[in-house]
Amino acid sequence: MIFRPIDPGLAIFAFADVYLQNLDAHRLDFGPVIPKQM
Repeated sequence: MIFRPIDPGLAIFAFADVYLQNLDAHRLDFGPVIPKQM
């Protein structure tokens, strides 16, 4: 795999994708409980 400068748009998209997956994985924990990981 060749390393190259990270495209800002791609980096933001990847971050958002991981963030949304994290929200989906812990959706039930977001009720009255404060998220342990931010």
